[in-house]
Amino acid sequence: MKLESKYVLHIPESKFIDNELIPLKTDDLIKDLIEKLNINGYENLYLSKIKGYYKGRSFDETVITIFIDRKRKKSTLPDEIFIEWFKKNNHTLKQESFAYEVDNSLYIEKLDTSKKLEKRQSP
Repeated sequence: MKLESKYVLHIPESKFIDNELIPLKTDDLIKDLIEKLNINGYENLYLSKIKGYYKGRSFDETVITIFIDRKRKKSTLPDEIFIEWFKKNNHTLKQESFAYEVDNSLYIEKLDTSKKLEKRQSP
């Protein structure tokens, strides 16, 4: 068997607010993401704790690595599940962007936080 496609989902372990890294409790969020992946047939994955660097800051993150056979058609790919999950949970994660990898490419998606900021500024 050859699993030729690799997905790596980057989950931050902290949020950056007022020039300070604040640890996040992500165990339940990660469990929820793994359940969503399992429901879609992705039952073999690897969890790793890593150190990342962004804008001169060092931070911890969890990465989920999944290898798949693209010939075996699934209804939803891991990156699609991750994008939906991240956007749904960003009220807790409080990130300006998020990252995931597909094969040999890194994707960084900016999150639209302007609507939330406008709501906070309204009386």
